[in-house]
Amino acid sequence: MMYHRQHHPGGQEEMRDQIKMHLPLPQNVNDTAVFEAMLYMAQITQSMSVKSQTEFYRRLKGQLYDNGEGQNSGIKRSTQNN
Repeated sequence: MMYHRQHHPGGQEEMRDQIKMHLPLPQNVNDTAVFEAMLYMAQITQSMSVKSQTEFYRRLKGQLYDNGEGQNSGIKRSTQNN
């Protein structure tokens, strides 16, 4: 079912590789008995990714450049009126 719903070629393998970087995978990831565990680990991996991205944007908050432009929580900001 998950391969049928996956529209990105190689998407299941990419998700498995991302999970494997941070969490221990069950022995047989294709076994239906570990399906719920894989779903849970995919959600944990996604939340870790969102956390990392948010922290990156927060570090840029308030950063101004010499040309007057800067960052505001990761969104480009200009001091000039449009």
